[in-house]
Amino acid sequence: DGEYRVAVGGSEATFGTRDGGDSRDVFARMREAMGFVSDHLPADEEPADLEVLALQGLLKPLDRHCRVIDERKLADFEARYRGTLSGIGARIGKRADVLTVVKVYEDSPALDAGLRAGDQVTHIDGVSTLNMDVSDAIARIRGPEGLQVTLTVLRPGEEGRRVFPIVRRKVVLPTIDAQLLDERFALLALDHFSQRTADEFKRKLLELAEGAPDGLSGVIIDLR
Repeated sequence: DGEYRVAVGGSEATFGTRDGGDSRDVFARMREAMGFVSDHLPADEEPADLEVLALQGLLKPLDRHCRVIDERKLADFEARYRGTLSGIGARIGKRADVLTVVKVYEDSPALDAGLRAGDQVTHIDGVSTLNMDVSDAIARIRGPEGLQVTLTVLRPGEEGRRVFPIVRRKVVLPTIDAQLLDERFALLALDHFSQRTADEFKRKLLELAEGAPDGLSGVIIDLR
């Protein structure tokens, strides 16, 4: 109560929390702890991500939408916002703590290669994905247009691994899944927002309206 203990490479220190509810107090405590860690890290370890890790720890008790966007993640965020990137055209995530293909986009190198949603990625260019976080995996999969990346996957229901050599190219990230329900209702589900979302929304809504024999009776917008 009122204290926390930090242990690094055999050295240990105890700090008081001094919880005054002021953000300046919080960052002062962070600097104390990070200073101790930096001073006692083994010489071959790099403390560059220390501040990011500390901030992530501070945000954990809040909700899942709170996150720290460091330089590497900022590049990913900006690519998603532009709506285009150089990669394979598949969304990767963690499912049961396993790196998994969550979605394969239309007109993408991943689709052409035969990758499927549900494929579990075990290696990227021969590097094991065990304990690899999603941002690291994405950074390895993306790269210059025209260069190849090789994914080794386990496909549920099959024995052995499949190997997919995929040549990266520019892909457009769709932000909206659209479908017509009962030939009367347009369902537009937004995956994320980008600079392309407004135009994509209008285009897909018009396409659904044209496909409704008696016109649209309503529009359902799924923002989950």
